[in-house]
Amino acid sequence: MPVYCFSYAAREKGEPQIRKFGGAFVNVLISYKDPYYGERLARMLIREAGWIPSKLKEYSIWTIQVVRKKTKLQKRYYKEALQTGYCVILHTYPSDKRISRSGKPSASRKGRGQD
Repeated sequence: MPVYCFSYAAREKGEPQIRKFGGAFVNVLISYKDPYYGERLARMLIREAGWIPSKLKEYSIWTIQVVRKKTKLQKRYYKEALQTGYCVILHTYPSDKRISRSGKPSASRKGRGQD
């Protein structure tokens, strides 16, 4: 069975004043036969972890051939997804960072002459 990797930008649930992080990039590896339902499951898992996913940023299929070229840590994630059906990886960033339109974190903006 293939393992699908879905990537999202996400923000924490709750009021902005009580959030610990500025946001996160979330990768969800799903071992599922249908990518459509796998993607829906990925969104549900992100919500269960306390985050609100944005629209899908990237999607890929991890096969044995692809995994051979990955790092040890990525191979562990793949193995976990095969054993348990999924693996959720959160890459958080601090609240002083903002997501640019390209989907990448950028430093918060300040006016000229301000420190």
